[in-house]
Amino acid sequence: MQNLKNVDIRIFDINGKLILSQKKYNSKESISISKFKKGIYLLEITKNNKRSLKKFIKQ
Repeated sequence: MQNLKNVDIRIFDINGKLILSQKKYNSKESISISKFKKGIYLLEITKNNKRSLKKFIKQ
């Protein structure tokens, strides 16, 4: 995604449990999912009151 400045990032497991919540101020910052268990997750990105949801699989 481009221009990820001042955004809220939340990751949920497939059951809806919040796994990670971070505020990003720089688009070059990364999010480590190395400690996540294998499975399906939802990534929620909120910026300027607009929300985007993406599904990803950790293998």
